[in-house]
Amino acid sequence: AVLTPEAIAGGPDGAVVVADTGNHRLAKFGPSGAFGRMWGGFGEREGQFHQPSSVAVAGDNTIFVADRGNGRIQSFRVGGEFLRAWPVP
Repeated sequence: AVLTPEAIAGGPDGAVVVADTGNHRLAKFGPSGAFGRMWGGFGEREGQFHQPSSVAVAGDNTIFVADRGNGRIQSFRVGGEFLRAWPVP
């Protein structure tokens, strides 16, 4: 599938995380621009998305994603491992 980015964020390690909104996933690229990995997919379970619309990377490389269609924020470790989710009113 073609990447459909809506948001992008850089982390302190130089990596870039892209909210691939149309494909309901995240994509991570290394500091040189080389593809790293993708995770997510359409759904409501932990680590799944429904139109992720924004992404931010904290100083400790924790990734935060606004999961617009599911009305929540999800957080992940730098490697894509799910940490937690909370609803957004």
